[in-house]
This record gives sequence, C-alpha cells and structure tokens, in this order.
Amino acid sequence: MLLSLHDRVEADGHTVEYFTAEQLPTRFGGRLARFTFPWLLWRHTVAAAKAGRPYDVVNVHEPSGAILALGKRAAGNPFLVITSHGVEDRGWAVTREDASLGRTPLSLKTRIWHPLTLLPQARFGLRRAEHVFCLNQEDRMFLRRKYRFSDDRVTRLFPAADTAYLEAFPRRNYTPADRLLLSGAQRMLRTGNLQTCLGEAGLHQMRLPSRATDGQVELLV
Repeated sequence: MLLSLHDRVEADGHTVEYFTAEQLPTRFGGRLARFTFPWLLWRHTVAAAKAGRPYDVVNVHEPSGAILALGKRAAGNPFLVITSHGVEDRGWAVTREDASLGRTPLSLKTRIWHPLTLLPQARFGLRRAEHVFCLNQEDRMFLRRKYRFSDDRVTRLFPAADTAYLEAFPRRNYTPADRLLLSGAQRMLRTGNLQTCLGEAGLHQMRLPSRATDGQVELLV
C-alpha cells in the first residue's frame, strides 16, 4: 500500500528513501527495537539535515514517531506523517475490554509493559504529527473524537491487493484440499457450513471440494 503511494510521489519527481527495521544493527533488534528504532530513525534524519539534504516529509509507523516528533528541529523540521495500521490507543482499549469479558487472555506482563513502553510513544507521536494515515473509519472517528483532529488532518487509506493476485485467481484450485484456513471466518466456524456463508456462487468461484459443504473439510479460523 505505502509502496504504491510512494511510487506516485516518485512519479511526480520526488526522491523517496526508506529506513526500516532490517537496517538495525543486530544488537538493537528484537525486543529492544521498540526503543532503539525510533532513536535511530531520529539520528538518521538529523544526519541528513546536517549533510545539507534534510527530509521534507517523514512517514513513520505510529509507535515509532515519538522521538522524531520531539526532536524535529534538529532534523530540519520535516513534515511528520504518522501511518497507523490500527490506532494503538483504541486497540488497547478493545484488548482490555475483551480480556475483561474473558474473550482474550491478557498476561500481567502485557498489562504492565504495553501501556508503559508503547502507548506513550504512540500517543505523543500522534499529537505532534502534522498528518495521520489510518486504515479504517473507526480509527478516523476515534482520532477526531479523542485527539480533536480536524477532517483535513486525518486521511483514511484503503488497502488493496496488487492486481497480480487477481490475475492469479483463475489458476487456483482447492479441490484436493482437506484443511482450509479462513482468516476471520468466525461465522463459518459457528455454523460449520461454508455454503451458508459463501453461497453456491462463492463455492464455485473458489473451486472448493464438494465435501466442504458436508463437514468433511476441517476449517481452521
């Protein structure tokens, strides 16, 4: 999704560079990356500014933008864009609610560690960002309500698969399958009936084996 967005920026004559977790020294990776990546990102932008080529825009993942937001002046005051694949603040509230209702186990370590280490960074970065990208309407409304963001400060992106996947679809054949992994298909798990959920047309398009409708195929959700 972001690669497609950046391709459009490059097509307009701009230069796009990437700084990713894969560029971290091994000693700074793993669990430490939550702290080290934001710092190294800031140091990278500061080095670019000192070299006389400051970044005009920095697009950073939500949990990693806090240090850059705090030290923007040393980095040449780039326009800071936060991209959220699920607003951490709202996600944590949902996780806690699920845990209280017994839907999802939540360890004591996570209850302490997550709000102490990740949430403050995510919240600070959001508040200091010039613009925010999010992926769903619920997050967009949450940002407007809790952070008082104006409409023009939040853009909802619509993720989509590359057309190469669409072109490959006609060549797929699930006839030999006896175990199907259907992400998020909770209703299928409850009913145990693919035909109810997908319909005859859906079954035909997926080329699912006929035994999928009579319980002979194991559903993994």
